[in-house]
Amino acid sequence: MKTSLEIINKLSYKEAVKLESQLVELASINDLIKLTIAGEKNAVEFNKANQQLISLGKIAVKNADDFRENVNKINSLASTLQKQFSDLGLNYLDNADVKKAVALLNKDREITQQAGYIKQII
Repeated sequence: MKTSLEIINKLSYKEAVKLESQLVELASINDLIKLTIAGEKNAVEFNKANQQLISLGKIAVKNADDFRENVNKINSLASTLQKQFSDLGLNYLDNADVKKAVALLNKDREITQQAGYIKQII
């Protein structure tokens, strides 16, 4: 009789352990499912943001290229303006519009450098 009870108890214990391990496996699967769903959402959001970044990058590069073109034109006018002001006995650097142009020229290196970084990314 004792042997039968031991066998029954052992069977019950084994079944309990099996059931417990199945519950643990189910909990692990549920965690995996939650993490996968969250990861998929993160991937979709990343792709959206990345596309927006690329689009904005292209716009920024286009503006930087246009800026660079204007800077080149300003530089080509500089000697002509300086001569014209000099002929009138004026210092062209005292003119407000020339000061604005000079301030713009001072941004050239920074904008060109940043546009270069953006071009590398996109």
